[in-house]
Amino acid sequence: MRTRACDGVPCVPLPTARGEIWIAGGSPRGPWLLSIDHPGIAAELATLSASSISGPGLATFTFGSLTEIHAALDRVYKLGVSLPDAPLTRFRARTAGLPQTTEAERLVVVPWSECDDAQRLDVHNGLLLSALWDAAFDTGLVSFANDGTVLINLELSAAARTALGIESALRLLNLRDAHRTNLAAHRARYGLR
Repeated sequence: MRTRACDGVPCVPLPTARGEIWIAGGSPRGPWLLSIDHPGIAAELATLSASSISGPGLATFTFGSLTEIHAALDRVYKLGVSLPDAPLTRFRARTAGLPQTTEAERLVVVPWSECDDAQRLDVHNGLLLSALWDAAFDTGLVSFANDGTVLINLELSAAARTALGIESALRLLNLRDAHRTNLAAHRARYGLR
């Protein structure tokens, strides 16, 4: 993220995420405002108190104390590192001259062959699953509902259900709209509801 001065106060740069943040204060004692123009970070911060005052970014949040805004800035920094778009930008720059017409011409064929490069590098287009769950997910034997609960294909055998521990499986937490979009496509592909 780029640094920009806000009323003479420099904004915090993030090393791998493109975008800007703006910080402002109503007075030396607050309230404090934080405006963010990175859509991924703004979406991750949606649980914070949205400001009734619009800011220059996509989302603006309000904080009652310096401690609260410092905690938010720490979270913005960590999200900026974990939601980078710099790897995709570097990948596109390095592969710009390579043939893009078929997978046979690409350097490496990845497992999710129907995705384009942007989808493969999308942090919301992946789940951290054990090897058994990953294999069941990739073959459409299991999927997840929008609320994170497990959905089971009728073809999943009793032995496989036991091996996966289906009966005690917890639901996925912290799903975002981008996750839900990708999960909806997965469910549609395998006819799971």
